[in-house]
Amino acid sequence: MAQELKREVETAEFRKVDVLINEYLRLKDFLESVFPDAGRLLPERSSLSSFEDVRYAINQLVNYVNAKAMPLFLELLNILQRVGALIENPLSPLLPILHEWGISVNWAVGAVALALIEVMVNKKLEELNMSTSGDFRTRYNRLISIAKTKGIQLPDLLADPFYQARNKLLHGGKEPTPEELKLIFDYLYTLSESLKKIS
Repeated sequence: MAQELKREVETAEFRKVDVLINEYLRLKDFLESVFPDAGRLLPERSSLSSFEDVRYAINQLVNYVNAKAMPLFLELLNILQRVGALIENPLSPLLPILHEWGISVNWAVGAVALALIEVMVNKKLEELNMSTSGDFRTRYNRLISIAKTKGIQLPDLLADPFYQARNKLLHGGKEPTPEELKLIFDYLYTLSESLKKIS
């Protein structure tokens, strides 16, 4: 709006001075409602009598808007960058904490995969209108029973290699080896595919 008014001033004839003054004052009032310092920094009505006065006032208004807009624009970019970083890498806020405790991203990813296994079991039980009470072994055994009746085999989550990797990671807080991480993801994938077949 300020830029439009500036263009209008540059092409205006002298007879439009009152119209331009009123338009300038309308914009100035709006800016004062948003930025308290606008009233002190922009020319007052009493200083506007000629076409040149109005041109100067409108140039001041445009400069003021540009000066105020740039920090707001930069802050918006900063906010968008932070939000974008979270969207691109939601682990970003965790990285300093993981580092502080000597834990890697591989550990965090493995822990999330193991937590997802439990979530998948609970969601499938809910979907089948089965109880989600009891410890994990009890809940998982419910799914094993229903899967067997449908000819579906679920992975043995109590098998020694998987269970050792799980305990090392979750209870020991130890770094998983690449092989252990692959094992966890293999179990996760196999369980997911098997659970999808149960209805």
